[in-house]
Amino acid sequence: MSLLREIMKIVTDGGSLEAALLKTRLLAARLESQAFEEWVQHELTGYPKDVDVPDYRMTQIYYTGTFTNGAWQYNDQPIPSDIIRALTNDKMVDYPVRDGIHAVDDALKQRDSGKTMILSDSANIQARIGDKIFKGLHCLRLTATVPETVFTNIDGAVRARLLEFLIKLEKSAPESVAITIAFFNQSQSRRLQRWSLTSLIKLFLEASALLLLVTPLPTVARLMLAISIR
Repeated sequence: MSLLREIMKIVTDGGSLEAALLKTRLLAARLESQAFEEWVQHELTGYPKDVDVPDYRMTQIYYTGTFTNGAWQYNDQPIPSDIIRALTNDKMVDYPVRDGIHAVDDALKQRDSGKTMILSDSANIQARIGDKIFKGLHCLRLTATVPETVFTNIDGAVRARLLEFLIKLEKSAPESVAITIAFFNQSQSRRLQRWSLTSLIKLFLEASALLLLVTPLPTVARLMLAISIR
């Protein structure tokens, strides 16, 4: 099966997005599209703080609090976002999900197990709230959570964008269907490196022995690698 069709199958069958993105890195490297290659890299490893996340990775933090006056206690009271903004800033409400796709997948598994993603950095906000929300009632405990749906949205958006890219690639460059992955053992990899075929070496994944073979390869390279390109 060609690399392009393999990625398509992973995406449409609900397979591992991490695996699909790793394979897509190979295709992205051949397109000379820096923007798309950076998107794939960020989705894999996460978005740095100096990089804006796509809209589908933005969500809101929702707060609930426990309030007491010593005699009475009110648990899990929702706190309006506007109040949090007024007491702090937008950064404590608008939340960019910067984690790589592996962490997103883990969050989806937690959702399936009935767990909720809770943010721990809320002690400072709790101190600012004091009794400003309910007069005479102090905030005893504050819980900040991220809605579970954001991770489902990220998963769906990444799959849709990947599939759109693959479909456009297949239409605009039909020869891309001929791209395949070959698995090399260590001795074969060392032989390949001795030939100093720069155009091939660039196709190695750092963490594996995967090599992207694109038709047509030089005849000598095909003979040395003992590979037949379909």
